[in-house]
Amino acid sequence: MLIRVWIPSICLALLCTGVTQAQSDDPNPCGKGKTGSARGAGACFDFKLREAERKLGILESSYEKKILANTRYPELVEKLFIEEAQSWRAYRNAKCAILGGMEDGEDAWRIAWALDCRVTETDVRSKAIKKILAKNQHKP
Repeated sequence: MLIRVWIPSICLALLCTGVTQAQSDDPNPCGKGKTGSARGAGACFDFKLREAERKLGILESSYEKKILANTRYPELVEKLFIEEAQSWRAYRNAKCAILGGMEDGEDAWRIAWALDCRVTETDVRSKAIKKILAKNQHKP
């Protein structure tokens, strides 16, 4: 029951605590002395997540083009690709909200750890897609 209450709370807290792109005018909030507080760590992880998502988007686009070039059913495959990507993000966000909620400390730190988890999971997905693209590089 605690998890059911906590997950919506962390999601709302992410919106209300200012852990967003507009939080800082500094283009890189991860510099020395900026991550010692929960707010600073959250801003840094948010920055890293945006960069990881940008890189993942490029990889997913390449992956999708590769898949669509090798199918006779592009409409169906494109629909499935979009559903898979959305499902993966929902899974990642839920998993990381739970893991962040299990950390000790104030809610701001739990939110920061949840964001850090999302960065890690996004990097893992990027590596997996890179591996698939490299493996299939020489196939028509």
